[in-house]
Amino acid sequence: MTDSTFQILFLVSGVGCFVAAGYLWYQARAAVHSVVDVTVTDTVAIDEITSDSEVIAVEGTAVPVPNTETATLTAPFSGTDCLAYKYSVQEKKEPSNSSLPSSEDGAWVIRDEGRDAATFMVNDSTGYLRVEPDGGEFQLESDAYEHFPWRTLPNSISEYIDSSPAVERQDAVLTSVPIVGHLATWLKWTDRRFVEERLEPNQEVYVRGTPKPDEKADFGEDRWVLIDSGEGQSLVISDTEKQGTKWRASKTALYYVGYGGLMLLVGVFFIGLFLASTGFEVI
Repeated sequence: MTDSTFQILFLVSGVGCFVAAGYLWYQARAAVHSVVDVTVTDTVAIDEITSDSEVIAVEGTAVPVPNTETATLTAPFSGTDCLAYKYSVQEKKEPSNSSLPSSEDGAWVIRDEGRDAATFMVNDSTGYLRVEPDGGEFQLESDAYEHFPWRTLPNSISEYIDSSPAVERQDAVLTSVPIVGHLATWLKWTDRRFVEERLEPNQEVYVRGTPKPDEKADFGEDRWVLIDSGEGQSLVISDTEKQGTKWRASKTALYYVGYGGLMLLVGVFFIGLFLASTGFEVI
């Protein structure tokens, strides 16, 4: 390579690292905002909610709304009864599928994704609060089933693929040669993963949102429903307590900020090599 080729390589690499750092720091903004929102929003007992309450947070146990036909949902990959779920089908990023949206870590592409939630109740021992999850932000623990093409799919995932036009079935191979299949499993990266997040009945939950009088309540008085106000204060549904919710968002923020800082340092290194190769001297 000529000197000019190295100069171009150093410059492009440095600029690319700066762009990556900016993107990572931009992604960190949402997590930082989430940490701040959780910190500054007071957690109140359900029986302390009044008409003067604006954005509040409650902690308790998530339970289905009684006497409703859609009290629970069925999660698509695990087949678990739940109150809310998110899912995505992800594949290793390859040139052939790079036009698809990327996962958060950038190493996978998303072939299909979705979410659903049932109206549910929160019980904190002082009372019940109804949650209307439409428009809400789910912050739930994820499970991932990592699949190789030569492995047999669980029945629930197989049924999902049969009903989904976005995800084609991968033909099983090597099933008649188990030793070769095991060796290939050891040598090859996972080809596809099915990621599922769930809020299950009787699970601990933290919910932040805007309280409104519950016109559907037919038992007792002073019943409330938490909704997404649509005014910059989104409804947040987390499957852990307040401190756990804050720590989860903090880890996400630290991840993006840390890797953004690393990319910035690498970018400075490459720009330094570029300047040195041009004979530029810093006085």
